[in-house]
Amino acid sequence: MNIQKAIIVILLVIISGCIGGTQKASDDFGMGLVGTDKGIIFEMSDLPPAIGANQAFNLEISATNGGSYSVNPGDVLISLSSFKSFDFNLKEDFYQEKVGENGVTNSNILLKSFDSDVTGDSALFLFESMSYKTKSSTDIQVPLTIDTCYYYSSLASVNVCVAKDTSSDICSSSEAKQVVNQGSPVKVTGVEQIGSILTGAADTGQGKITSNIRIDVSTSGAGKFESYSPGDPKNSLSCTSFQDAVTLNTVRLRSIQVGSQQPIKGEKIVNLCGSNLINIDSEGKGSINCNSVLLYGQYSSAIGDFEERMAITLDYLNSDSITKNLKVLAN
Repeated sequence: MNIQKAIIVILLVIISGCIGGTQKASDDFGMGLVGTDKGIIFEMSDLPPAIGANQAFNLEISATNGGSYSVNPGDVLISLSSFKSFDFNLKEDFYQEKVGENGVTNSNILLKSFDSDVTGDSALFLFESMSYKTKSSTDIQVPLTIDTCYYYSSLASVNVCVAKDTSSDICSSSEAKQVVNQGSPVKVTGVEQIGSILTGAADTGQGKITSNIRIDVSTSGAGKFESYSPGDPKNSLSCTSFQDAVTLNTVRLRSIQVGSQQPIKGEKIVNLCGSNLINIDSEGKGSINCNSVLLYGQYSSAIGDFEERMAITLDYLNSDSITKNLKVLAN
């Protein structure tokens, strides 16, 4: 990476405060890697060519942040599938904390990526002294599967038209808008503004401009996306906490924020959009329609029509698995 890129990365870190990935933080488009479709990238270490009965080896799993959302401690879960077929040790250290009998989660923050040449932070998860329990009279191939899950958030920005009706000469309130996405495995692929309406008294600065908005999304990769609408607004999506309301093949529309207005979240999203969950089809695509979204609450004739930025935040859990075959020699 050349000196100019290095300076840009340093400035982005200073501007964004490095973190800003917490689920409890206010939504801010901020700065980050734009265009990539990566989230957390998992890799399994090479297995030994073969092992004998009760022969132990160490298994390492790396998790690297390749997108534009900083992942908090506890947001990544690694678990060993068919763990009862193996003996192994799990220790807690700077990188990992134990979860149940067969899982570990990250104990440190994985900062986001700021440049296509430089990935974000990584964590290393270790299953120590692994050995296969069952003795065999012949050489066999045993599938060794690691299940992965992580929480992530996507952020997109679009300019919408704040106009008293569709006849504005300044901007169009009835068209598809150009969208800019930060790096993540879920993208807002389209935002269509469907008209705008003025209600209230514009001559006294008490006019309200609302618009219907259609949001299209698409997913990348082989991972399964899931989400849920927590009953308690303080609850957050988590791989380590079981939730009865988990809905497969969905992502959550977490918030819509227009300009400096308060973000529209939770029940307000449900009221405007019918749900805060976006269903993902077999092609990895989905959409949601939101009606009467408030674009500006103090419109006056003196201000006139203008464009304003809309920030759209999605969040979700992404789960997948990695499998390699382990050769176990006859006893």
